[in-house]
This record gives sequence, structure tokens and C-alpha cells, in this order.
Amino acid sequence: MSVAAHALIEAERRRQVEELGFSIVADDRYVDAELLCAGMCYLAHARGEIEASPIPVAWPWDARWWKPRGIREDLVRAGALFLAEIDRLGRAGKTSHHPRHRYEMVIRLLDKVEGWHG
Repeated sequence: MSVAAHALIEAERRRQVEELGFSIVADDRYVDAELLCAGMCYLAHARGEIEASPIPVAWPWDARWWKPRGIREDLVRAGALFLAEIDRLGRAGKTSHHPRHRYEMVIRLLDKVEGWHG
């Protein structure tokens, strides 16, 4: 993943926290893989596997939070949600919390997507 892609994902995560009010405390309440499911929905939309409407069956939250855009934007949102889930798992002691490990996991997912040129 390029430095630019890394920066885009970090900026999106900051936006989710600072503008939308999501937080570590809120993330830690999602113990049924909601963050992962939301990221997968954005990834599936970016890959053209699902339509923007209707709301995906796997979408874990209220319909007002489903806001797909274009491929790049959806991949950035997916990456930020994956980071949030990886961090949540780390706080729960379920995976490595090393920052490099976080990005390696996201990179593996995003590198499989055509059109992602972070």
C-alpha cells in the first residue's frame, strides 16, 4: 500500500472519530463483527458485487449510515473500518496490536481489488 493510500485510510478513520463521533469506546461495543461487516459491505460495493440500493443484508447499522460512493472512496472507508476492527480485536487481546500488522492485514484485503491504486 502506498503512503498516499495509508494517509487516506488514516484520514478517513480520523474523520469517523472527529466528525461522526465514533470512538474506541463505541468500537469496543461491536463484539459481533459489526465493524468487519460494514467494511466488507463497502468492499463488496467497490468490487461491484452489490448495488448501492437496497441496503446490503449484512449491513450492521441503521440505513442512514450506508453511504456508498465510488470505488476509491468505498475502499478507503472499508480500510478505515477494517483498522477499527483490528484495533478492537487487539484491545480484546485477540490479535497482534502492532501497527505494522494492522496495515499488513488491510493491504492484503485491498490489494485483491481491481482499481485500487492507493
